[in-house]
Amino acid sequence: MMTQRHFNRVFAAALITSIYGLFPVNSGLAATGDGPLNVDQLRASAEGGSAEAQQRLGDLYIDGHGVLANYSLAATWYNRAAVQGDPVAQFKIGYLTGHGLGVPVNPAKAMEWYGFAAEQGHLPSQVKFGIMSRTLDPRGTAKAYRMLGRAAESGSHRALSLLQTATLHGNSTARQVFRALPDTAKKPPQISPSNLGDEAKKGFAAYRKQKFKAARAIFKNLAATNQAV
Repeated sequence: MMTQRHFNRVFAAALITSIYGLFPVNSGLAATGDGPLNVDQLRASAEGGSAEAQQRLGDLYIDGHGVLANYSLAATWYNRAAVQGDPVAQFKIGYLTGHGLGVPVNPAKAMEWYGFAAEQGHLPSQVKFGIMSRTLDPRGTAKAYRMLGRAAESGSHRALSLLQTATLHGNSTARQVFRALPDTAKKPPQISPSNLGDEAKKGFAAYRKQKFKAARAIFKNLAATNQAV
């Protein structure tokens, strides 16, 4: 029987792997031709300094694919790739740091990593930075809304919704950022929130029943609709 703590950790991994689609298990980097996963080859590349391989190895430790799942080792490899400036690795170590997975929880440090990735145009990081910055650093609110604006312009409906809400609540910076968006960025999502919610609930229910493959498929479908961020 899965404990609540174990479920929370598995579900966090599911969100980071499925909703953002960041951890493809069968990437070309980790495979030799069309053959099976070559962990030793990947580890050698990672230890040789390849940021892509370091990030990929971190993915394997999150999934437990070809290695024993280990959040601490995943964080170690993501961090090594992140300090080299890889924006996706910066997002991943930010997520783990923000949720205390494999490393001590540190929201301020997580926001810093999101900020690094956001400046490079990484969409999920722009959204996360905008959300966290408004909460953790009131002095950075203007930057937070500008980052949400960049995310909304790139197609993030979540960022657009946050800007609209802040505008309705009278935030002048959010209003300025929203008004500056091109008309194409202000269009509502094509999938209704109610339908999206129903699909998300199916994914949550599948994870609670330990039907992990089914839940992952549902979240990947949601990510494909561009509604995840």
